[in-house]
Amino acid sequence: MQNCGLVFLGSCSALTALELGVRWFSPQPPLMYRPDSVLGWTHIPNHNLTYPGHSGSISIHFNSKALRDVEHPYKKRSDVYRILVLGDSYTEGVDVELTDTFSKRLEILLNARGLFCEVINAGVGGYGTDQELIFLTREGWKYDPDLVIVAFTIDNDVHDNVAKGYCKENSTGLVCAQKTDGMRRRMLIRFKAFAQRHFQSYFFVREKTSRLYALRSILSKLEITEFHNTDDMTGGLPAQFHTLLRQPSKATIRGWQLTTAILRRMNSEAQQHGASFLMVTIPSRLQVEEDILQHALEAARLDISDLDLGQPNRILLEFGTAHNIPVIDLLPVFRAATMEGIRLSGGPATEDGHWNKAGHALAAEIICQELVRTSAIPKLKAC
Repeated sequence: MQNCGLVFLGSCSALTALELGVRWFSPQPPLMYRPDSVLGWTHIPNHNLTYPGHSGSISIHFNSKALRDVEHPYKKRSDVYRILVLGDSYTEGVDVELTDTFSKRLEILLNARGLFCEVINAGVGGYGTDQELIFLTREGWKYDPDLVIVAFTIDNDVHDNVAKGYCKENSTGLVCAQKTDGMRRRMLIRFKAFAQRHFQSYFFVREKTSRLYALRSILSKLEITEFHNTDDMTGGLPAQFHTLLRQPSKATIRGWQLTTAILRRMNSEAQQHGASFLMVTIPSRLQVEEDILQHALEAARLDISDLDLGQPNRILLEFGTAHNIPVIDLLPVFRAATMEGIRLSGGPATEDGHWNKAGHALAAEIICQELVRTSAIPKLKAC
């Protein structure tokens, strides 16, 4: 009994030291998410915080429906063309003010052309295309959008889709969000919510252990992490390389198969709801910035000949053509702007690839031009 007491006290002391050390030496960003039994996590409704963005502190507000946006009633006005933008942290855009995100910039540009449009930012950091589909069916259609845009992140969407397991293909087709919601899972969700609110060391440890294969296997079985191991992880290759390899792994091939099935389902649902659907590719920083690419190649011990930098974009463009889905590929314009010396992401002193104000503005400009130009969006031209 005495030994058990000593072990307990030692464990408490170690955890306390870890928590104090993280708070002092490696403070974590403010809490933005809460666990969700279906989606894994969502923003915290009616929540305000200050986030350390690229150019200083950013004021973040999540509305009553947990979106980083102003309030939008489900029922839209009859004279409004409503666009719903799905995506991950690039769409969420916490590194810039809300008015500088590409979704809000797009809204401004479209309305400046005399088009009465409303653009809803439904981006959530860490979401894959799988969670975006679940959000669309669970919440997105309530807004009755005329157009659904999926902002597809080349860096990690394919890997995340196969690693998280929210959607799977079987003999009957695509099945999503079939996670159990029993007592054990509810208790785990409550535990994670408590840990996230009170312990910064929770995020620190989760981040540092996320690529430890054995530990991740245990945590995924316990449903403490949303991510599962894939065969890419055994070699420790960063996720942003997976879709760029000339010889992709089996997991990446499975990821593309699953991802395209998810995108087909989104397009099918859009047709059923009388909405248009299109994709926007979010380039990888490895595709755009030569210095970042060289540094990453050295760290991963790869040669440039191992990669095909345009491969994922070609896959999406060919998929879009085959299924009559418009695809706006931002890579050529972003690469050209970077070659001209325009910094579109965090900056030279950081490896954070999230866009700065210039990146969001350029994305909004290109999307606006393509939306107005294309004949695939008849309702928008009519409005």
